[in-house]
Amino acid sequence: MNKKIINAMLVLGMTAGLAAGTCTSAFAEEAETEEARGYRFTWVNPIVGLEYWSIAEEGMAAADAKYGTDTQTVGPTEINVDEMVKQIDAAVAAQVDGIITMALDPTALGPAIQRAVDAGIPVVCIDTDAPDSARSYYAGTSNYDAGFQAGQTMAEMTDGKAKVGILMGGINASNMVSRVEGFKAALEEYQDMEIIVTEDTNADLLIGTQKAQAMMQTYPEMTAIFGTSSTDAQAAGKVAEEMGITDQYCIIGFDDMEDTLNYIREGVVDATTVQKPYEMGYLGVELLVQTIEGNGPEEQVIDTGVTMVTADNVDSYKE
Repeated sequence: MNKKIINAMLVLGMTAGLAAGTCTSAFAEEAETEEARGYRFTWVNPIVGLEYWSIAEEGMAAADAKYGTDTQTVGPTEINVDEMVKQIDAAVAAQVDGIITMALDPTALGPAIQRAVDAGIPVVCIDTDAPDSARSYYAGTSNYDAGFQAGQTMAEMTDGKAKVGILMGGINASNMVSRVEGFKAALEEYQDMEIIVTEDTNADLLIGTQKAQAMMQTYPEMTAIFGTSSTDAQAAGKVAEEMGITDQYCIIGFDDMEDTLNYIREGVVDATTVQKPYEMGYLGVELLVQTIEGNGPEEQVIDTGVTMVTADNVDSYKE
């Protein structure tokens, strides 16, 4: 089936903005509960406790408040696809009304999603899609396009000349792979942009810090770092700052964690590719409600978009 990529804000007819801890978008303005539906949803989180996903859960809570639903969070505290599969199966066994998940590994999660749908339980993916699965909808970033935009930004900031190291938050995670593919595609237009090393951080700040330090020490010719997960730019920035060599690197990351934004303000990190996890979480619940009630949008893929945040807009992009 052909799937159209559309802008979520056009689908919903609203303008969205993201803020950690609060949301200034039209999502947050819908204060009144339509009715107490009583649907029970399970959110299978890939990394429980990660700040990025906590923001998504704030969006889910706002949608629960509007629709009278109840979304419970389950999942591992570090990347573990097998545990995600077990949690999906547990939700099926508990006969919940719907499941939200992130397709960290579409091949591994596809059969579990199929089992849920076979049991009459709709599934919505957020952040990372499983396009060949039986899921009803995907709401989130086009990871390839986001990576491409990050690559273009790095090329512009380095005048098209850099030796690049990549900190990859999950070497086999489909969203990270797509971001790197998009990033590499953008760099193909510049003959003096070269990727010299890629390291797996498993989206862990401590591991990322260790890998960033090793890269900086092993590759003195490296002049730029691209981080694909929310902790990677923080890790690179922390090491560069501690070593007193922040002026040697162009660092571009993903997501607007507070430490990343502060590093941008301080000139340690140059840019970050900001997604919209609050909106993804909100849409996850909303799309499940619409699927159950038979009034969901025709398009199965809803692109929530990204914003490149630099020193020029770090204090205004949320507006």
